[in-house]
Amino acid sequence: MVYNQVEIKAIQLSLGNLESKGIPVKEVLIQSINWLYEKYKITTDIRYIYKAIWHIFAYLELGFLYEDEKAIFLEIAKCVQKDPEEIFADYIGKYRVVPLKKSAIRKLLGRWNPKLHSMKIEDAVNDIIEKVTQKELGEFLYHSGKVIVENDKDGLWEHTFWLFVKENEILFYDVNKNQCYTLK
Repeated sequence: MVYNQVEIKAIQLSLGNLESKGIPVKEVLIQSINWLYEKYKITTDIRYIYKAIWHIFAYLELGFLYEDEKAIFLEIAKCVQKDPEEIFADYIGKYRVVPLKKSAIRKLLGRWNPKLHSMKIEDAVNDIIEKVTQKELGEFLYHSGKVIVENDKDGLWEHTFWLFVKENEILFYDVNKNQCYTLK
């Protein structure tokens, strides 16, 4: 019906490493959703609305908040004559906000290889907390385990994480699980 897992995963995969290239995934998704909605208003082709809904699901599954873009989501849901609370019920009010505590950060990092890592688990947890509390702007890579893919500057390990500290947003991205979290 409205939810199409293959389409949603394809959208998420296409977003790939945008954050590590300085392109905000959230912004790209919102711009795509708005573009699809505008295209629908011009053409009345319902396929644009379904594609917009799949982008909304990709947005929500990546951990971004429903409430941040609720207005446009409501407009799009009206186009398929559905109650948005019904379509997006699993995501409304469910935040992927992780408290800035050692135990919560440690849980996000999961199993940490004792020999193959960017830094010891305790150091990684402390480093993340310090960078967030000090608002040290930038992108920070943490990894553990064997190298899966590597090229000149980039790599993918069994457990790869990016911390993005920006002026107005702190994003923790689990690359292998394709999940984003907000740290507060």
